Amino acid sequence: VINIPLTAWPVAWGDVERALADTDLDSLNGDSTAALLRVRSRLEKAMPAGVTDFGFSLGGTDEARVIRTFEYTPREDVEANASLAWKGERFAVNLSASVVDDPADGDEIRPDGTYLGVRLGNWMLSAGWQDRWWGPGRDGSLILSTNSRPSPGIGIQRIASTAPEWKWLRRLGPWTLTSFMNELDDERDVKDAWLWGFRASFRPIPSLEIGLSRTAQWCGEDRLCDLETFFRVLNGNDNKGANVDEEDEPGNQLAGIDMRWVLPNEIPVALYMQWIAEDTRRTGFSLRLWMQQFGIEHWGRLGNLSHRTHFEIVDTNTHLGALGEGSAVPDEGYSHFIFTSGYRYHGRTIGHGMDNDGLSLSLGSTLVDEAGNNWNITARYMEINRNGEPDPDHPLSPTPQDHFDIQVSHDRQFRFGRIHLGVSYKDIDDQFSGNASSGLGGFIRWTSQ
Repeated sequence: VINIPLTAWPVAWGDVERALADTDLDSLNGDSTAALLRVRSRLEKAMPAGVTDFGFSLGGTDEARVIRTFEYTPREDVEANASLAWKGERFAVNLSASVVDDPADGDEIRPDGTYLGVRLGNWMLSAGWQDRWWGPGRDGSLILSTNSRPSPGIGIQRIASTAPEWKWLRRLGPWTLTSFMNELDDERDVKDAWLWGFRASFRPIPSLEIGLSRTAQWCGEDRLCDLETFFRVLNGNDNKGANVDEEDEPGNQLAGIDMRWVLPNEIPVALYMQWIAEDTRRTGFSLRLWMQQFGIEHWGRLGNLSHRTHFEIVDTNTHLGALGEGSAVPDEGYSHFIFTSGYRYHGRTIGHGMDNDGLSLSLGSTLVDEAGNNWNITARYMEINRNGEPDPDHPLSPTPQDHFDIQVSHDRQFRFGRIHLGVSYKDIDDQFSGNASSGLGGFIRWTSQ
């Protein structure tokens, strides 16, 4: 129904409103009608100009999830948040402040979620601390996810994803583009390094979405930060021994492609993939070391509930070859010899939460009733840091471990706000020491909206 790019977060509300404007309710089945009405209800709250919205939340967990999925769960043992949002015809403001107890990174007060935006034609310029998720994956993204906290920066995003008017480009279908430049202001070996990101996604046919993503760490203390250096990053001239001397390498890049395809003839199945390469082979954009993600989705009804069920495989061990079919090259995906703190922020991976050399198989389902209350069930088996030498910089484990976890969560609207709670079980086997541990956990979060 919504024929716009949807595999990158955030999505512009104005684009969703435009896509739904001419939808005929009589042409939809019951589940789609209920979903459309829920989205329209959210639109009615989000779109009016000149309205000030206050929000509060309080949450806690006995242990934060090792790897965060697209589902929002508390990051720390206890966290409280207050927010104020206002949107005009041209400007948008969201002020957000969180206070957390005993944070792992030492930041007890956090501005995460704060941003200022200004609309210029069909583009939104923004500055602040914004969460982003690039790719069709349900349990993670290889290039940009919400596993780590958002870093401060500026960004630009196309608002209405209308198809190009020029006939030679019209076949691209609805398209969008987003880019950002953020500062990695945490404690790291190269202080105040910058993270640049660029993504374009389009739908040549309503059932197929294609995304092209690229990120680069560059600049920082005692590093070159001028335009010439950035253009070398853009041109791909930043690979030691291939197109630049080791001492002159300007950055550390990831780039790749993702796709999501819905099967024809109204078959309720979608296939998706993401291939992300850590480096280039010689010059330009010839990609070399690949990480891979594959998934399948199925949707339908279970009794009085609609469901969307997925099975996902992720391999963060980099492989040689055009599509990653060659031999494995360990300790490469999120590591770098110059930016030795890695592709991480406040100790958590900016891409997939497994970090280097992981393998994940996950099975999950989201069930929703007509009122929008939902249940999430996810079971996941992971091999963490499974190849290469012991890595003391690995954020999860310096040695190989096998993880199994299962989580069940529920999200429900009440008159006094919304409650999101969950219980989990995890089992960890360390392959190096032979030690094993297991235990139950849980979280709860209340929001006023």
